[in-house]
Formats: sequence, C-alpha cells, structure tokens
Amino acid sequence: MRARASMIFVAMLAIAVAVPAAGQECQYVGVLDPCRVELQILNVGENGIVNAISLDQEEAAGQEPYGFAFATVPDFAASYSFVAQGGLLRIVDIWKSEPVKSIDLASELDLPSLTLTRLHAPEPVDFNIVRYPLYATGTQEGEPWLWILDQEKLLGKPVGWSSALLASVPLSAGYEDSSGIGIDVAVGGTTVLGGIQEAYVSALHWVDGSYGLQIYRVVVYSDYSVSVDLDPWNDEGVPFSGSAILTNGLDFDGGGTMPFGVFQTTGVVKDLSSGADACTLPGDPNDVTVWGPAPEEMDHSHFLFVTSSSPEGVGRLLGYPAGQCPDGTPASLEISYAGHPRALASSSDTSISPWIYVADREGKILAVQVAIWATVDGDRVDPIEVLEIPVSGGCPWEVAIQEPFSCLEVKPDPNPVPLDCDGEDADDPRCRPTHVDP
Repeated sequence: MRARASMIFVAMLAIAVAVPAAGQECQYVGVLDPCRVELQILNVGENGIVNAISLDQEEAAGQEPYGFAFATVPDFAASYSFVAQGGLLRIVDIWKSEPVKSIDLASELDLPSLTLTRLHAPEPVDFNIVRYPLYATGTQEGEPWLWILDQEKLLGKPVGWSSALLASVPLSAGYEDSSGIGIDVAVGGTTVLGGIQEAYVSALHWVDGSYGLQIYRVVVYSDYSVSVDLDPWNDEGVPFSGSAILTNGLDFDGGGTMPFGVFQTTGVVKDLSSGADACTLPGDPNDVTVWGPAPEEMDHSHFLFVTSSSPEGVGRLLGYPAGQCPDGTPASLEISYAGHPRALASSSDTSISPWIYVADREGKILAVQVAIWATVDGDRVDPIEVLEIPVSGGCPWEVAIQEPFSCLEVKPDPNPVPLDCDGEDADDPRCRPTHVDP
C-alpha cells in the first residue's frame, strides 16, 4: 500500500444540502467558532462547509460558544446537536440557520452563576430505565462543576425542567478553595467499582496565585449518585504555563475502558487509569483522540492522535502508539504547520482509515485522513489525504464528529416547524431546491 498526501485549499462556502443516494452513509463534522459566533457543518472527507448556523442572537449577546456535541437520541441523532454558550444550552438543528431552542440553565434548573465550557454526549446508559445523558462542565459560582443532563428532556417538551438534570457535582476534591473552571469531559463505559458509567473531567484550579491542572475521575451510579476522586498522578502538580489555557483534552478508546488526558505544562499524555505516559511531546499538547482497540494482527492495540501548539505559532498533529513516542518510526506521524490548534476529533475509533479533524484558532480547519495498518515489518501510520479549509474571520475552537449512519435512517423532525421559504426562512438550506458543489 502506498500513501499519498495532498494539500487542498478551498474557500468557505455555505451551500445547499445534498440529497443522499440510497444506501449512502452519512457522517457530519461540527466546528464551533467563537469569533464568527457560529457552528459550521461539514461532510466527513469533503472540503467545503455545507451549512453555518448563527449563534449571535439577542438572547446570547456577549456569550461565546465553546462546547459542542451531536445528539445521540434516536429520531434526533441525524440532525440535532447541543452548543454550550455561556449560561445557555442551545439546541441546534444542523440544517437550520439558527438554534431551534435556547435554555437558560441557571434559571430553568436553579443553577446559579453557571457558565458552560464543554459537552459530551455518550452512548445511552441504564439508569433503571434507558437514558441518553449529556455531560457538561464549566463553572458554577466560580467553582468547577460537572452536570449530567437528560437529552430527551432537553430535546422534547418536558413539563418540568427540573427533571432534565440527572446529577451535578463540584470538582473540588482535596481543595478548600475550589475556585476554577472545568475544561473538558470524556465519558467511557461501566467500571469495576460498580458504577454504570465512568467519566474524566479536566479542571483548572486557582491555587496559591496560579492555575493548576487536575483531571478528576467520576463514577456514576444507577441511582444518579456520583463519586469524584482525584488520583495522585492526575494532579499535574506545577503551575499551569501552557499556550492554550482552556484546552486540556480527554478521550476514551472505542471500548470505553482506556482513558487518556493531556497535561500541557509538563507536555505529556497520560493513561488516566494508571498514570503511565510515554515521553515529553514537542510544543504544548492540548487535545487527544484515541484510536483502538486495533485488529488482532496489529502489534499495538491503541494509537493516540494529539494536537500541539506553541507561542511561536507552530501547530502539530502527532500520531503514535499508546505508551510510545512520535519518534519518526513508521508507526508514528507528525504533521507540522503554521497555526494554533485547539481541538481535534476522529471520524472512527476503529476504522483503519479514519479522518482526523483539527480546529485551529488561526482561521482554518485541518482534516487529515490516515491509514493505520499492519505490515510484515510492523505497524504503520501514513497520511492519505490532507485538506485545509480556511474560515475567513474565524477562530475555530471545538470540533465533534457524528457517529456514521445510513442516510435512509433520517426521520422527520420530531418537533416540526413549518418553513416560510418566501419570508423569514428564505435563507434556510432546506428552502434551496438543488445542491451546489464547491
């Protein structure tokens, strides 16, 4: 197999929605941009932006969007998503031009002085009945917090908003003064401790006049109770001095059992369950996505893809086997470019040719398709294609990729609102009859 790499530059286009062919697989990418105050939607593996949803409405004035997750509830998963924007949770249909709903969590759920930073919508879990949780982190009255919400209640029309909040807990283990902010959250599967779901949450605490990074282990039980612990190896233990203060990313592998997290100041990515790390990475690593478990014929079971930035404006996408280093061997990858990457996501945890998407603060989206494969000489990671998508006047910050699904599974909007294509909805992509290729 021979890898080919190409760099394709394209203008940002807001184009009409394609009508998929029968049997075609659909998968979308969402990129959140606080400078343009919008959510950009892309097709995985394509080089144009197919829709842009404005988040700059009056009710959100002065609040920047930083967290994003696709919904996982059947009937909604094909086109609905969530955006964290200050104290608001925005409900977005990715083919409309504006959010369909804005929920002021502080007032609706009695969560005072709340600011959201990151979201994660995992697989459903059995809370005695099946629930579709939405994990959120940020601050509440100046302290880092984690909230677990019910997606179905948020997407539907609940009688009482209080039922949308399944659990909430401060992230303050070991600290009397727990001022700070929750930065990222990743959710895995069941735990050996008896919980029905395990999560890790990164937080910056203000300690002795400077910020310090801690990554908390959270276990959720079927009665909605939550335990929070700070393992000794998940306290970075030094004042934070990275170049991307609100990006210290986390991820689980595809099996939901292996959690990894970025420690930016010390420049390592750790196995959060054991504290094991491989080596100090170049620049300031700030986000990670985990590929694996790998097929049995491969030498390595998991690979890490990590974004790294620096004050000098050197951006890097690194790929290497878990427990090793990006050391120039065939099993590692390093792509350097001018920029400040802030987040990344993978189109698949197990496909041998996943797309890796990077949101870069310097007004671009980087998409790299890689081949991860076994040879007689050992494992290889090779770039197949590289796309760089400029976003004029933007600063992409967060990126998430939808689970793939058959385009035929798309169902009617569960809460349809008639479109006025001759009036206020004239700019809605669904009012445009044909698809325009970029």
